[in-house]
Amino acid sequence: MKTPKDSSITPAQSKAEVFELTRLPGKLETVLTREEQCEGLAKIYSRAQDFLFLGRGVHYPIAREGALKLKESSYLHAEGYPSGELKHGPNALVSEGTPLVMIATVDHNDAESVLRYEKIVHLMKDMRTQGANILAIANEGDEEVEALATAVIPVVAASETALTLLEVVPLQLLSYFMAINNGIDVDRPRNLVKAVVQE
Repeated sequence: MKTPKDSSITPAQSKAEVFELTRLPGKLETVLTREEQCEGLAKIYSRAQDFLFLGRGVHYPIAREGALKLKESSYLHAEGYPSGELKHGPNALVSEGTPLVMIATVDHNDAESVLRYEKIVHLMKDMRTQGANILAIANEGDEEVEALATAVIPVVAASETALTLLEVVPLQLLSYFMAINNGIDVDRPRNLVKAVVQE
């Protein structure tokens, strides 16, 4: 992924990104097969009332989206933070009863993605020593993350930017099943119906 100071890409990179987009529907179908796992995780986390969602770089907005979806569908308290800021205040909330939902995916062909991933794994190690309950969104077969997390929802390998689209699906499924477990009608969210229907 290119930074704002170097926003141009080569024709070969452009072609690779377009090819990656053509493969997204199949990859999304694979992620949707995690529905049963997300339903099971919603039962495991059914007693939690507070969640912290963490993402770094382009994955921070996905963490915020996951927190927002959980709030509006399940009526639970959830906040999304850049993972690098966890130790600047939110760290005081880390406990077994406040699960961390950490986005720990990686594009091994992107040096910036690998660096981001290494920082996330380091943070996961620190949080485990604090007794954190970690639900990670990670690449399929990532044994390092699996060893550190309490639970993992795997996504298929993809480019850094495509990973963001794949990460959203399990977060939405988790929110959906958390709401169902709480007896909430997800088609009629409390206090959001007017905004959703009329605006």
